[in-house]
Amino acid sequence: MINRTKPAQWRPFRNRRFGAGELPQGRIHQAIRPYTAVPPTDAAEPPHAETAGAPALTTAMKVRCPDGWAVFAIRRIPGTVGAEYPGGANPAAGLPPCPASQPPAAKRYNSLLTPKTAFLFPGQGSQAAGMGKALAESFPAARRVFDEADAALGFPISQLCFEGPDEQLKLTENTQPALLAVSIAAFEVLREQGWTPDFVAGHSLGEYSALVAAGSLRFADAIRLVRKRGRYMQEAVPPGVGAMAALLKLPEGKLDGILREAAEGRVVSAANLNSPDQVVIAGDAAAVKRAIDLARAAGARRAVLLPVSAPFHCALMQPAQERLRADLDSTAFRDLSCPLVNNWQAREIRGGAEAREGLYRQVPNPVRWMDSIGCLARLGAARFVEVGVGSVLTGLLRNIDPGLAGVAFGEPADLEKLAR
Repeated sequence: MINRTKPAQWRPFRNRRFGAGELPQGRIHQAIRPYTAVPPTDAAEPPHAETAGAPALTTAMKVRCPDGWAVFAIRRIPGTVGAEYPGGANPAAGLPPCPASQPPAAKRYNSLLTPKTAFLFPGQGSQAAGMGKALAESFPAARRVFDEADAALGFPISQLCFEGPDEQLKLTENTQPALLAVSIAAFEVLREQGWTPDFVAGHSLGEYSALVAAGSLRFADAIRLVRKRGRYMQEAVPPGVGAMAALLKLPEGKLDGILREAAEGRVVSAANLNSPDQVVIAGDAAAVKRAIDLARAAGARRAVLLPVSAPFHCALMQPAQERLRADLDSTAFRDLSCPLVNNWQAREIRGGAEAREGLYRQVPNPVRWMDSIGCLARLGAARFVEVGVGSVLTGLLRNIDPGLAGVAFGEPADLEKLAR
């Protein structure tokens, strides 16, 4: 850890393996994504930053230079919208010197250097009995979310989250509102602790959670919507007719050919494009099983059926999509307080009408998660926080891009990880 009891000796250093390197005080313990060097503003450092004794979170800025990359230590002051960095010339990064009126060691304040935060919300598959219970017992803000969920649905979904049984929790019409409730309970705790996102994204069902966090959907409306969404999806395909499978480390360029050959006039398509090494497919059960055999023959490290109740995110979900349309149209969507990167296009949206359309379009279309994370990184997201149950999305980050990392928040003890 950085020794924060001594005056900081800020020094640039170079290392092509971003995130490694030593400062005089110790190892950099958090890395952020590439930033373009920009000149400092004329605004003075906020007076409350250091004088009030607020701890500074040491991190790193990576800047492209003519002859490679340079990495610089910066410090973000909690409660501010900017970051501080040492004054004086920094020619390797193209940062101009401070004006002559300021001493070389003076700090300058520049909000454009602040690493941006993306909140990621998980989808179906992360559920487990007991989820959210510790949050509700530890934080009144989380307890209020579960109380609102119970009232909105007319039955105690909180009890199902906290106690199960698993057989009921696994039913899609229960799973979806339960996961949404836990995600928003965790989000409200984070907000109470001073954490707010610059961007949001959610995996499938998680997009509803993301829209609640961005202020586009009221929580009560969202939980009623996903209860219906789950029921429509479950009823769209009779049990046993559809299936889903995960293909791991399938050689590049093989997927489209495998799906064409496996179809034989039936539905089988990519459902979740999660990372370079993980694709989930969905469709008619027979076609999915043929695709598994073909993927294994093509060199996939693993190709396995998933224990799901319906073939999500494929053309078999079109009946569910059409049933959901009227519910979406009758629900109020507001413009977002922060941008969302949606599932079906993997692009940034800000408007309520776009948010509604995205939830409609995602039902029979693949979740483009890998592209969504790439979009967030290009927009400047440098810190990723998975909000809700589990750490599936956090695990996918490094597989998508080794330079990305995140933390998961779904239990009270996870707050300590966020403070590191």
